[in-house]
Amino acid sequence: MGIKDEFEKFGADLANVRWAVSAHTTRPRQVVITVWEHLFPQRGQSRPYTDDVSKWKGNVNGRNLTLKHLAIAHEENLPVRMVRVAWVDQSKKRKTFVADKDWVGRVEALDADSFTVIFTKDATSAGAIAKRKKVSAAEAEESAEALIPPIDSTEDARQWALTTIALRRGQAAFRAKLLEAYDNRCAITGCDVTEALEAAHILPFRGKHTHVIDNGLLLRADLHTLFDLGLIWVNEEGNVGISGSLKKTAYAELRNRPLNPPAKRSQAPKPEYLAEHAKAAQKKRGQ
Repeated sequence: MGIKDEFEKFGADLANVRWAVSAHTTRPRQVVITVWEHLFPQRGQSRPYTDDVSKWKGNVNGRNLTLKHLAIAHEENLPVRMVRVAWVDQSKKRKTFVADKDWVGRVEALDADSFTVIFTKDATSAGAIAKRKKVSAAEAEESAEALIPPIDSTEDARQWALTTIALRRGQAAFRAKLLEAYDNRCAITGCDVTEALEAAHILPFRGKHTHVIDNGLLLRADLHTLFDLGLIWVNEEGNVGISGSLKKTAYAELRNRPLNPPAKRSQAPKPEYLAEHAKAAQKKRGQ
């Protein structure tokens, strides 16, 4: 079947059948993307799918729309569904498209050059993902553990660990810039173990204008997770705030701690970005 027919199986309409390869639906609330057969992992109940959109030279409109749709899915925690695509005859640019309802994904990493979606083989979880409510730190840990595929050997475990670390650190170029700006130290704790530091976006990626140093923080891995969950934040004055659920934990000592800004003022996080994140985090946590 053609791409239009396969997208319609998810209730999705393409903006333009000549170049669109993604769609956003409101009933149900989800994002649908094309997934190349040769790039999709063949093993595991949970599979990371990564695509380098910087190579989409011949389809700039499709690339930009896909990034827009994935940014919505990332910010609103919407499920991602797939339409598989494979070449039938590459010389004649003939492709085959098949809607695959057995997989449901979530956006794991997203920037101007690439994206990663973790697909889990559990179609019944689509509604649960779309309607997900507040997530505690413990629940987040359980969700992360549920994404681990069957590991049959020490080598499998090592490869999965390396893949997960690479995805979590985010785009290499963005992380490298933050490492330089913050002198290889966590912006909150001052931790200088480079391997434990990650690039965190203050506001979700919504195009190249949000993929900049002043919309980023260099954070220790555990703080990055808490920051993304809205359990910690930094106000526009540059002081750390914490959720009530953390007040009796080891993280309580971070409350009101001043941020360690970059040496260059131009690279410091924008106060309005911090304020918007803090407001959203406190609203999410009912504070």
